Amino acid sequence: MSGAVTVPAGLLDAIAAQARRDAPREVCGWLAGADGAVRDFYPVPNAARRPEREFLMEPQAQIDSLRRIREAGLTVLGTYHSHPKSPPVPSERDLGLSLYPELLHLIFSVAYEEFGLWRITESARRRVALAPEAQDALGLREEKSRTRGASGDAKGRQGKLRGRRGGFSRRADPQT
Repeated sequence: MSGAVTVPAGLLDAIAAQARRDAPREVCGWLAGADGAVRDFYPVPNAARRPEREFLMEPQAQIDSLRRIREAGLTVLGTYHSHPKSPPVPSERDLGLSLYPELLHLIFSVAYEEFGLWRITESARRRVALAPEAQDALGLREEKSRTRGASGDAKGRQGKLRGRRGGFSRRADPQT
């Protein structure tokens, strides 16, 4: 997967909502998709001893979710987790737990309201461009049929995505 990775905007909204709801505990799970595009996420309970500072996927739930991904005809593309109080940048612990360099790592910062997407190898961490994709209720792409706000800017149905420090943040839009 080179270049930007597409992720449905509604999926980003759902991950952010899960992270906000469970804060100050970190949330975690799998990102699944096809052809290099993320299409779904699979939450897994955080079984870490200090869930407010780290995550560890609960083993049986992790296995069950991998089975559901396979049954859905999707491929694991990466993991996601939250940072309740810090930026969406991999921590030293995140770096140490990253065993598969082909996987993506999506981090949502509750404090910064921002996503960061990363590819982590033994020697480096590299930020990956995140391309939110608007979807309609049927899950169809809306790339050209997005609504326009009063100021003329394109927006999705759930609010505006704003670029911030190379990541994306979700801001509520009072007009939607």
